Formats: sequence, structure tokens, C-alpha cells
Amino acid sequence: MVDLIAQGAEPQNRWRHRLPTGCKILLGRKGKQWATPWDPHVSSEHVEIYWNQDRLQVCQLAGTSNPVFYRGRKERQFEVAAGEHFVIGSTSFAVSDEQIELSI
Repeated sequence: MVDLIAQGAEPQNRWRHRLPTGCKILLGRKGKQWATPWDPHVSSEHVEIYWNQDRLQVCQLAGTSNPVFYRGRKERQFEVAAGEHFVIGSTSFAVSDEQIELSI
């Protein structure tokens, strides 16, 4: 199971959601579960993401004014592996495949 974690500048500005396979999702300030309302540098709809089994495809939407940074460079389209992240404004988006083992 793979999750996307959003973390803003403040500790309370955070969420974690499971990435569904084969489903396109819009990330931005507006929306329900996948919203980052705390960051004014993120557009209402900023990027489209798509999990394809082993990588997260990220595509910046037309009309957005602030860049998306991946590996320290401005990128409009790229793929993110588990353990990597990208940044929009002051919010970091990390792909995590950490497994939690429970013992009984």
C-alpha cells in the first residue's frame, strides 16, 4: 500500500491518503480530501496525479502560476517513486510505502 503525504509549514497542515491505482486525482487548495487550503501558493487545482503501480505520475495543470519542484528543479511533468517527494509553495508531497507490522 502506498500513500501520499502532504506537509505544510505548520504541523497541523498535514494529511495522508492512500493512493488508488489507476485513478486520476487533482491536487490543489480546493476540494475535499486532497486539498491543501493552508498554502496560498498552491492553485485551486494545481497538479493532476496518477498512481500506476510503482510510480506517481505528476502533471502541472495549464494556467497555474507557481512552479512545482522535483529534485530541486522546476518541472511540469515527472514521475515520483516511493521515498521521493515534490514541492509546491511551502507544501511538500511525499510518496510513502512504509509498512507497519503488528504483532499479536
